[in-house]
Amino acid sequence: MNGKPYILCADDVQMNQILITEMLEKYFDIECINHGSDCIESVAQKRPDLILLGESMPLRDDYDVCKFLREDIQYKEIPIISLSAKTSSAKNSANDKSANFGEAYGEEYDLYLSQPFDEELLISSIKRLLS
Repeated sequence: MNGKPYILCADDVQMNQILITEMLEKYFDIECINHGSDCIESVAQKRPDLILLGESMPLRDDYDVCKFLREDIQYKEIPIISLSAKTSSAKNSANDKSANFGEAYGEEYDLYLSQPFDEELLISSIKRLLS
């Protein structure tokens, strides 16, 4: 263990995994997996400090994974960030450089970030949730 917070990223888009790893590896111990069902298995094996969830993953989608984790007493306190390609006025956009804490999916997520997201925003948001 290197002392860095452990971040688990579940996203079925390989390019997203590469970009997220490059953005975060300096500050965090980052592991990327491909499916929502793999996320649940990984959390059971090694509890992450924070989870990043891409949307619409096969086998088990992001919302289902988040809901499952929120309903389990062992995992409900793990911060979860939704990484979405969708934008709306209720969610942040790349233009306003803001992040919405606790406004996604009826409070299931701790934060909702629209892609493409700003590297500094992602890092500062993770650090804020881990503090």
